[in-house]
Amino acid sequence: MYSGIYPVTAADMDVNYRMTPAAALLYFQDCYASYLAHNQISAFDLVKEGKIWVITDFDLHFIGERAMWLDVVKVRITLSEITSCRAYIAYELAIADTGRVFAKGESTWVVLDIESRRPCNIVEILDRAGAQSAGIRHRGKNNPVLEDKELFKTVKHEVNPSDLDFNGHVCNRSYMRMAIATVDLDFVRISNPVHVHIRFVKESFLGQTLDVMVYRDRNDANQLFHDIRNQDGELICTVYSRWKTDREGLSRDVCDLIRR
Repeated sequence: MYSGIYPVTAADMDVNYRMTPAAALLYFQDCYASYLAHNQISAFDLVKEGKIWVITDFDLHFIGERAMWLDVVKVRITLSEITSCRAYIAYELAIADTGRVFAKGESTWVVLDIESRRPCNIVEILDRAGAQSAGIRHRGKNNPVLEDKELFKTVKHEVNPSDLDFNGHVCNRSYMRMAIATVDLDFVRISNPVHVHIRFVKESFLGQTLDVMVYRDRNDANQLFHDIRNQDGELICTVYSRWKTDREGLSRDVCDLIRR
């Protein structure tokens, strides 16, 4: 339906020079935002109507070796389903010059009335762009959880201006960064992310203190679950992640891998 091209910069890579899950979320969101902007239904267009775009969940699967620094990534998005109040957006990320897909997933979006915070008719809005649904049904979506979890640690995060987006609340990508920031460096050095799922529940704002509670599966150390709450104990966001140990692959000489 729509696509965009993004070079992997130093800000988008981890300690292994591989593209981070947060960068995948950024590229996808930017591509969708660009589609909306070109069709005059972007966030800054709808705010004049007293409406706001909100993302409710984000699902990401890495299905091959991640892009690396200096790679150029092509993002392709598709409207997989449009209901009266939700838009389900599927996406895939590929190495631009080879077409090799290395990540894919989907996300759910709604439009809210700024004052009441009630959902608006999203069909009418997307009709302005001539959007067509692929007709894929998404009823009964499940959010992944850990069946047997234990609390590993809790980290406090003071919301600061760099966490905010143009809506004045904490940006959804900031929650991803908060979660990944709690993962031990030694773990990141030998592990590849396989599946990341974020569920956004409630807004948070500047001046609040968030508790980032980190759980791990008792039987599988490669499965993590982050429960993020505000100072009143209200659930803000959850982040599920599954990783795969790859000591050999991630220890390869970067000089032989970087495309230059």
